Amino acid sequence: MAEPRDAGKPGAFQRASDEIEGRKPQPPAPVPEGDTPPAGPHAAPELTNDAATPGSGAMPASDDAADVEPGTG
Repeated sequence: MAEPRDAGKPGAFQRASDEIEGRKPQPPAPVPEGDTPPAGPHAAPELTNDAATPGSGAMPASDDAADVEPGTG
């Protein structure tokens, strides 16, 4: 039996099953009102936060590397 044309992609087996059984693919579920989808590279500028906020980056070093005794971590 030949592999489905989407073999190896997420949802490939469900799509193949749908095609075999003649079901139409369902559209993605709508986002409920008030819920914000996660922002990503595709997000509109108003959905992204460019300002530095606490916890948004790496923590500063607690000790300078020169202050750490050799062999203590």
